[in-house]
Amino acid sequence: MNGLGSEEEEASIRRGHPLYGHGVCKWPGCEAICDDIHAFHKHLNTEHTLDDRSTAQARVQMQVVSQLERQLTKERDRLQAMMNHLHMN
Repeated sequence: MNGLGSEEEEASIRRGHPLYGHGVCKWPGCEAICDDIHAFHKHLNTEHTLDDRSTAQARVQMQVVSQLERQLTKERDRLQAMMNHLHMN
C-alpha cells in the first residue's frame, strides 16, 4: 500500500505534487532521483515517514514559511506606501 488511494494518486499525477519536480524529491535536504510520480510516491512513503527527523524538518519548514510571510507583509506595506506616495491607489 502506498498511502494513497488510486483516485487520489491519479489526481496527484494530473496536478503534480509540491514535493516532486523534474524527477527529483523536493523534500528539504533530500533531492532523491525518482523516475516517475509512482516511484516518487513509493520513495515518499518509505523515506519520509512520521518520525523524529521528518517532524523536525516539517518544523523547520514551518519557520521558513513564517519568516517568508513576515517578509511578504513588509514588502506589501512598502509597496502600499509607494503607491500612496505616487497617488496610484
